[in-house]
Formats: sequence, structure tokens, C-alpha cells
Amino acid sequence: MTCRPRQGGAPADESRYIPADVKRRVYVRDRGRCAFVGIDGHRCGERAFVEFHHVIPYAMGGRATVDNIQLRCHAHNGYEAEVVYGPIKRYAAAEAVNERAAVFTCVMPDAFRSGTKMTVQRPRMDRSPSAPS
Repeated sequence: MTCRPRQGGAPADESRYIPADVKRRVYVRDRGRCAFVGIDGHRCGERAFVEFHHVIPYAMGGRATVDNIQLRCHAHNGYEAEVVYGPIKRYAAAEAVNERAAVFTCVMPDAFRSGTKMTVQRPRMDRSPSAPS
């Protein structure tokens, strides 16, 4: 932060950019903590890893104004994104992590094995205490 910040220009209507003046005013207004309020009326208040959140999403015409920007912790910013856009797409490759081992074929570069194929077995990714090491 600076003692005498410069007056910033207004961003273009189609810009995602949040001006420094807006960021400063939002940070002070929200007291540097997550402004998410749950259905029970309890405010999160997390101070670490806060992000600037568009109340009306940018993709739906939300502008970068003090009234439309709030601070959110990483978890609540992600939660609100899932509420608006739907759940995060899970990839099939992530399911393979829980399997006992994955087998795949790779082609070694000519410099190493003259292009021969070899099968590699990846060790189990489970790191629980009962898993053999």
C-alpha cells in the first residue's frame, strides 16, 4: 500500500481488470476478510488467501465496481462459482489415482532405446499407514 495512491482510470466495459482504487476500497470495507455469510447468518471471516469476487459474475455482465466486488476466501469463492456455473468437471484420469496400479505403454526416445516400446507399472498412490511402502 502507498500513502498517496494515484487516481486510476476507469476500465473499459468489457474488461475483467479490477482497478487498484476499487481493490483498496473493497479491502477496507470488508476489513481484509472473507465476506461470505452463510444461511445461518454467520460470516466466514477468513483472512488468509482472500480473493476478489464478483457478486454478479463477470460472464453475466457484472462490472468491476465497489458495489459488485467482495472479498472471498478461496473456498467460498470456489463454492459460489459452483453455485453459478455448476460443479467442477471431474476428469477420468483422477479416478485412476485410487486404483492399485496403472499400467501404460510409452515409447522411449531413439537416443535411449532406439524407439522400442516398454511397459511401465506405476506404484500405488495410496499413502495411508496400512499401505505397504
